[in-house]
Amino acid sequence: MERYQIKFGTDGWRALIGREFTVENVVRVGKGIANYLKKSEKPQRELRVVIGFDTRFGGKLFAESLAISLIEEEIDVLMDDHFTTTPMISLASNKLDCDLGVIFTASHNPPSYQGLKIKGSYGGPAFDSMVHEIVDLIPEKVSLPHNQEYELLKSHIRLTKVDLDLLYTETIIQRFNLDALKKDQKHYVFDAMNGSIQRYIQGLFPEMSCIRVDPDPTFKGVSPEPIEKNMLPLREALKKGKYKLGLAVDGDADRIGLMDASGKVIDAHHIMLILIWYLVEYKGQSGKVVTGFSSTQKIKTLCKKLGLELEIVKIGFKHSSAIMLKEDVLLAGEEAGGIATKGHIPERDGLWNLLLIMEMLHVSRKSIEEIQKEISDLIGEFDYFRLDLPLSQNKMDLIIQQLNEATPSHFGDYKVRRSEMLDGFKFYFNDDEWLMFRTSGTEPLLRIYAESHTKEKTRNLIELGRKHFNI
Repeated sequence: MERYQIKFGTDGWRALIGREFTVENVVRVGKGIANYLKKSEKPQRELRVVIGFDTRFGGKLFAESLAISLIEEEIDVLMDDHFTTTPMISLASNKLDCDLGVIFTASHNPPSYQGLKIKGSYGGPAFDSMVHEIVDLIPEKVSLPHNQEYELLKSHIRLTKVDLDLLYTETIIQRFNLDALKKDQKHYVFDAMNGSIQRYIQGLFPEMSCIRVDPDPTFKGVSPEPIEKNMLPLREALKKGKYKLGLAVDGDADRIGLMDASGKVIDAHHIMLILIWYLVEYKGQSGKVVTGFSSTQKIKTLCKKLGLELEIVKIGFKHSSAIMLKEDVLLAGEEAGGIATKGHIPERDGLWNLLLIMEMLHVSRKSIEEIQKEISDLIGEFDYFRLDLPLSQNKMDLIIQQLNEATPSHFGDYKVRRSEMLDGFKFYFNDDEWLMFRTSGTEPLLRIYAESHTKEKTRNLIELGRKHFNI
């Protein structure tokens, strides 16, 4: 029987629990990581990896299995006993002088998935070159840990227990006035989406109303992604109280979600615009803006108005992180809600961005609606929509083949004026209206994206895209 080939996609390795995501395959990845680290030239000190896990099924077991596989190779391991967030692992990779960080999470994937993300010593996603080398060094066969090894791990000399919550708190205290933010905590309701932020957020803001704060590995049957269809409980909570804003992060807390007092979702595109506006107009900061290929055209418009340089990159935050390490970047973000800002690690951090939003509302004494109006008065209104379609691999391959072979000239009455293929297939009808097709790098999905001036027009564009390929 052919050995399962471990593949890393846009953001780590993700697979179905028990079928491909097994202890054996985790140990195989561990040996690949060990081979990579031992092969690389390192300072004259012990190699060190920090490991974490979120609330998904089997997280601690997989984390301990990885730890054993690394310790067997004489690599020191740092690990928290409790579930943690992806940004906390990224921060620890940098602050605790680690060679790598590993977090067990499938982010926003359905509950049946588990995953693994690798973080560099600089505090951001591992680069493709690093991941490819690790994958090439993954062995075909490994020995599985025995029960006794799990017991001995608890007191192993190469295992150090760390408090990642404390390290993160020390970092945010250096940047934010938490006492000031706590004065407004009753204005918000927080949706932890049954993910890894729950224990931490309740400790940070004990008087803030919170929902979905039990560590449920099934996520109540809902993918922990802060998009409208998954945020209905937050909308209900907003209706029941006199809150000014609904806050949310995804399962591993590296993506942000917002909902205004009326229950309207503020998508990631608008959040990026809000953060750029706040950092420039209210904080007086500057720097380059980096955004993914599927982001709104309005970011380009705002950057032009504010005199900011803009760079558009492939989807996958590793591309933005690489630029943040070399250049002065004000904000880097993607349409899925992963955003990084100046003065922090080169990593998406949902909670950090929520703190920035809370700070903005505190210092400006304005509502989120008033801030959004300031921006729309400058750049105009827009609507954006993404449809995720679970299709067979054959059907997706056929669509991609058709797109590669010929550029469509029309979608319904919309004439294609130009196209781009940086990461997917993006068709522009004018400067502000476009349609895009791309296969997911983390799930078996075809994604169709659209931007226009109104909700009705974006939905119409999506349907025209489906009709064009008979899907």
